[in-house]
Amino acid sequence: MCDGWSTQNRKCIINFLVYSPQGAIFLKSVDASDKYKDSNYIFGLMNEVVDQIGEKRVVQIVTDNGSNYKAAGVKLMGVRKNLYWTPYAAHCIDLMLKDIANDTSIKPLIQKSQELTCFIYNHGWALSLMRTETRNGELVRPAITRFATNFLALDSILTHQDDLKRMTNTRGWAKNYTKLNRKDREKANVVVGLIDSQTYWRNIAGVTAIFGPLVKVLRMVDSDDKAEMDHLYEAMDRAIFMIKKNVGKGYKKWWQMIDKRWNNQLHQDIHAAGYFLNPKYQYANDVVNDDEVLNGFHRVVNRIVNDNETRLNINREAERFRLKTCAFGSNQFQSAVTRCLPAEWWSIYAMEDAPNLTRLAVRILSQTVSSSNCERNWTIFSLIHTRPRNRLTMARLEKLVFVHYNMRSRVRNVQRSGDDQNIIDLDEIFHDQDPLTAWTREKRSTSLGW
Repeated sequence: MCDGWSTQNRKCIINFLVYSPQGAIFLKSVDASDKYKDSNYIFGLMNEVVDQIGEKRVVQIVTDNGSNYKAAGVKLMGVRKNLYWTPYAAHCIDLMLKDIANDTSIKPLIQKSQELTCFIYNHGWALSLMRTETRNGELVRPAITRFATNFLALDSILTHQDDLKRMTNTRGWAKNYTKLNRKDREKANVVVGLIDSQTYWRNIAGVTAIFGPLVKVLRMVDSDDKAEMDHLYEAMDRAIFMIKKNVGKGYKKWWQMIDKRWNNQLHQDIHAAGYFLNPKYQYANDVVNDDEVLNGFHRVVNRIVNDNETRLNINREAERFRLKTCAFGSNQFQSAVTRCLPAEWWSIYAMEDAPNLTRLAVRILSQTVSSSNCERNWTIFSLIHTRPRNRLTMARLEKLVFVHYNMRSRVRNVQRSGDDQNIIDLDEIFHDQDPLTAWTREKRSTSLGW
């Protein structure tokens, strides 16, 4: 994984991390402050890292989806015939949400909601009343992710609908309203008008019905500790069909926005292969008849596997897997599908009957689609790349980051090793009536900026 980042003293740092089933480790930093960061420069860095790790050990390079990174990734795939470049899923989903947020039917609603929350948070008395009525709750404002924060804020406002109505009808509100200057009274009137408007609440409910399914997918990919390669394809399918169910006749407009990002940026053959190799989806979703998935899987086999005989064996074993013949149809195999992580299922149950396919499956199913391992640790880089340390050489700074990050990663892995395996359950995610609560509580920010 690689990602660009700017320090407080305006240095441009490109960080490289290596992901495996045991977690992510920091590899190195590159100070690119004095470089022209075009695709050729990024390609050179990526290519060097692949050499350093060993091409046979690399399945994919995961980066930001900026045009320079994308062009570099495509060039790398042209030179390195056995690996993939993929963009961060969270970035792509955020851009889907951005497209929705910029729609002319939604943008004014977000702006009005910003005015509502800004008034409350910029007036101490209003903030105190809001917290009293919400029992010390907060209105979520953009400070948690990127474009998703607009929708998290709308969801929070909708959740506190009754509390906000009570707030504007209290004696405290009426008393403090009389003390406002003319400009602030006008703002207060706008707030009261919104809170008393049934159309406003109806519109918020409609918007959350559109963004909610995508935020559920964002929750899944925004994870440090899970490989999500085998779930992304299915999760996006569920999200778009949930939007259709929620919206009704107008769903095609939103599908087109999502498909534009999915087809042009996010969707890769390796995602289809991960979906194909997840036994839970293979046997429940009639994957055998999905040409897009099958073709994607076969292209991955042809790209990653060099040996023709091994390819032939993989395809034979894949047919047995698809059709549940030989040991794949046994009760033992089938009952373990929901109890094991997909990569573990292959390692434990399928190695004897399908050794070639198992080795490929474990490699693909162990991949991440997330940027979280990079972005979660920008704070580490920020603390180390501070002004007081400016006189340290880049090499010394890199060593500090290497030790600090990897020590924390090691401790986290040791703590996780005794825990029960945490299997991603899309049934649970997409039937959660309040999917944002736990996420926003653990990441909530109280900064005042929208």
